[in-house]
Amino acid sequence: MNILKLCWGIAIISLFTSLYMINSLPEGLQLPIHWNIDGEVDRYADGYIAFLFPPTVMIIILTIISVLSELDPRKKNIQLSHKSIAAFSLAITLLMVTIQISYIAMVNGFEVPMMMILGFSIGILFIIIGNYLGKTRSNFFIGIRTPWTLSSDAVWQKTHRLAGKLFMIAGFIIVISCSFIPSNNLGVLVILTVLPAALIPCVYSWWIWKEEQKND
Repeated sequence: MNILKLCWGIAIISLFTSLYMINSLPEGLQLPIHWNIDGEVDRYADGYIAFLFPPTVMIIILTIISVLSELDPRKKNIQLSHKSIAAFSLAITLLMVTIQISYIAMVNGFEVPMMMILGFSIGILFIIIGNYLGKTRSNFFIGIRTPWTLSSDAVWQKTHRLAGKLFMIAGFIIVISCSFIPSNNLGVLVILTVLPAALIPCVYSWWIWKEEQKND
C-alpha cells in the first residue's frame, strides 16, 4: 500500500475520532497543549482545540508534501526520494496519533506521563528520519538544505550520510533515556541531543564544499 495514502487514511480516521470525542467532552474541559523545558504544563486549551490539533497537523503536513512534491524544480530527485518522504510522513502521522491517543486516555481518567511519551515519540521520529536521510537526493523540499548541499550532489550525499547517522544516534539516546531520566529533565535532554544532530551537518556541508572548491 502507498504510504502516503495510508497516512491520509489515518489522518481522516483521526479527524472523525476527534469530532466524535469533542461531542462527548464535558463542558469547559481544559487539556494541556504545551509543556515547558522542566516538563510542567504551562498552557491549556479547550478540549475541542486539543483534539483537533493532531488531525489538523497531519492534514496540513500531508497537503504540503503533496503540493511541494509537484512544484520542486528537482522533481525527478523527489521521485527518487519517495521512500524518505513516505517515512517522514509516516513518522509525523504516528507522532500525532500518539498525542491524540494520549488525550483520549486523559479524558478517560488515566494518568498520562506526557513528557515521557513525547520524548519517546520524538526519539522514534528521529530514528525513522535518520534511517532514510542518507537515501535522499538533492531537492529544495526535504533534507539538510543549505546553500552548499544544494550546489553540489556530492556535498548533499556526504552531508546526509552524516546527518542520518547523527539523527539515529540522537533518536536512540532519547528513547533509551526516557526509561530512566526524570520527566522534568527530558526537555533539556531532547534539546541538547537534537541541536548538535541538526547543526553539525550544516557546518559539515560548508566544510565539505570548501574542500571541494580547493580540489577544483
